[in-house]
Amino acid sequence: NEVRGYYLQNPKNRLPVREFFKPYRFIRSTAVGALIMSTALGVGTLVTGPAQARFSQLSSFLDSQPIAKTLVALFLVDQFLQSRRHAELMSKLEKKEEAKK
Repeated sequence: NEVRGYYLQNPKNRLPVREFFKPYRFIRSTAVGALIMSTALGVGTLVTGPAQARFSQLSSFLDSQPIAKTLVALFLVDQFLQSRRHAELMSKLEKKEEAKK
């Protein structure tokens, strides 16, 4: 990442290698990246087991209740259609605001 940043510098204002690569920035960047990755892996490990159990329960319930499965499907279709309507409305409002300007 640091090397990429070095080469993406503006050629006119490019810092020399010794000035650009500072150990403090490298250590900070690496530590923050490691902290983010370890937090994500830890949370994923804690959440995966209970989530699998809940989805298994939901799946077995929906398999035993066809009406519930139909209602969930209709709910998802409704949410999709509402999202499309909202996007269309926002687009029309933006065009109307641009026309006023």
